[in-house]
Amino acid sequence: MRPGRWKSAAPAPSDAVRYHPHVRRGVLLVCALAALTHAFTTGCTRRLGYPYSTQELARDARDRPRVALIHYLGQANADPEVCRRSSTGAGLARVDASVLAAVAEAIAAGTVKPGPAGSCLGIGLDGLPSPEARELLAALAEVYLEALQERVPRDNRGALHAVLRDSTLARDNPDVLEPLERALNAALEAQSLAPGAYLFAEELRDALGLAHGRWRGAPVTTALVEAQDDATLELFVKRLPRESQRDLARRELVVRRVARSDNPDVARDAQAVVQRLLDTGRNAIDLERHPLISARFAPRDVPLSVVVHQRPPLGTAALLAAEGQNGKLLPRLPLQGWLLLRASDHEREVTLCAARAALDPEPCVLATDLRAASGHMTIDGNGVLRLQDNLTIAEATKLLMAELPSLSIDIRRGTRPLASRALPLYFRAPDPLHLPGEGLGSNGPNLHVRAYERGQHVAFEVRTRGSRMLAVVDPRAPGRFSIATAGTRGAAGHAGATGHAGTSGISGMNASCYGSAGSGGPGGPGGAGGPGGNGGPGGDGGHVRVEVICEPHNCEKMSRWVRRRVHSIGGQGGPGGPGGRGGSGGAGGQGGMGSSCREQTRAASYSDGKYTPAQYRNTYKPGGSSGIRGSDGPRGRDGAKGPNGKSGTIELRIVPKPP
Repeated sequence: MRPGRWKSAAPAPSDAVRYHPHVRRGVLLVCALAALTHAFTTGCTRRLGYPYSTQELARDARDRPRVALIHYLGQANADPEVCRRSSTGAGLARVDASVLAAVAEAIAAGTVKPGPAGSCLGIGLDGLPSPEARELLAALAEVYLEALQERVPRDNRGALHAVLRDSTLARDNPDVLEPLERALNAALEAQSLAPGAYLFAEELRDALGLAHGRWRGAPVTTALVEAQDDATLELFVKRLPRESQRDLARRELVVRRVARSDNPDVARDAQAVVQRLLDTGRNAIDLERHPLISARFAPRDVPLSVVVHQRPPLGTAALLAAEGQNGKLLPRLPLQGWLLLRASDHEREVTLCAARAALDPEPCVLATDLRAASGHMTIDGNGVLRLQDNLTIAEATKLLMAELPSLSIDIRRGTRPLASRALPLYFRAPDPLHLPGEGLGSNGPNLHVRAYERGQHVAFEVRTRGSRMLAVVDPRAPGRFSIATAGTRGAAGHAGATGHAGTSGISGMNASCYGSAGSGGPGGPGGAGGPGGNGGPGGDGGHVRVEVICEPHNCEKMSRWVRRRVHSIGGQGGPGGPGGRGGSGGAGGQGGMGSSCREQTRAASYSDGKYTPAQYRNTYKPGGSSGIRGSDGPRGRDGAKGPNGKSGTIELRIVPKPP
């Protein structure tokens, strides 16, 4: 999607919702922002990698919130809750309209994952203050209409569609979306939408029509509500303008679901369940009256694990849930349906309550009634288990004390243990730790590296320049982790001087009535360019002192493995400077100027008393030709490449652990 085109995609909004400059700027710059997610500048260029944690997002968003958020939403396991303004966890400190406008365009452009990005956009939109939210809503309508007219992937189009259909802000500000409603009607009539876009357009047109209290032209009455299917009733609950109309649709939906439930715990007191759902949106169990008897985790088709993602230069680590050791990363772990509990006086097991909007009649337990005992995880109000993503590598290393590292999910009601599940713990190998010198041609830093065993893992401690970095590596797992001190590239040689210009030729003599014009003299040759300077030497790699602390029976194997991962590298020599350009040849001398002359063709005469005057004619003496231009001087020779730096020495010492 090209910047600037979306502005003409729909009728211009009214003055009341005309875009504030920061909203328009946020949308128009999104394509550039998407490209910038691969290079993030904070004093020096730093590449943003994946996985990208909420802790890193919070840090980078202080300077470039749009770039950081778009990069974060480019991963399938992104958590849309970072866009909630009231969130107290790691994420964006402030989500404004320009940030969310950039997200909307990134969805349409396909530079983010549509699922988490669409949820983020919906959460952020409903949390904005007015009129900022109205401005963004109008901008989103235009982005969406263009997505209907272009070949945008279905999931991306659907993410924008869901925001406009389900947003509370969209329901409460129908005047902002009136231009979109008119444009949808016109596009459907003209059949001018992209293939696959018509169902989206028809559904949103019908949803927008609910703002007038009508459904496909008919007024919303009790009889009409009772004739609709569940999906339409859910839309009525979200979009009807008056609370009384929404309550009518909500009651019909709740009564149906309670009547259809085959759960005897629901049928036992159906009227009370209906009222509870209408009042709170959930059929939550009162645990004071019905204490929990037992709890368990249901088996999963794909086993879960916890992956530790490390950033050694920053000293930080994040715990990420994954399906298997190297499987798909998950943004969060919903306990609903996974944690099964049995309460007194209830025949069936229950799980945690769904969101209020789900209007689920099944008995459930509120997430706020439970807690996670581990300090590395919490249970939020929606029943989602969130792993800690802001611990240090030193703290993460303490999790390796067991023979088989794991992270235990310990669910409790107050202090009473209910259920526990140990998830295997894996440390993902970090990126290579490359430590260069400072400045051109400087030597790499000296390093003191300690490698020691932590169960089946090897922990590295690197000290240099007064700093300390940690990294943990599993020798059995794939990865390219290494530690290197490196001299920097030598300085480039200076460019050679430009040769002097040749002298200009002498001008020829001007023509006269008594002589022809002279030709100009030739220009002098240009001087040779000066030689380029030689490149500077590359810096030497630093000295590395390695200590391998190991079990006596494993020292030889471990020391060989460590030695292959520690390097001292000399820097490349600087490139030679280019030879100087040869001087320009001198200009040829100008030819002499031509001259006009008056030439007598007949002398005056006097004969027979008659005087005959002399006769003349005008003639022109041509100018002389210009001299030839002098030849340019030869280019100077290039300087030689500087010598490469030398590798530093690596001193390895084995320190067996005492028996």
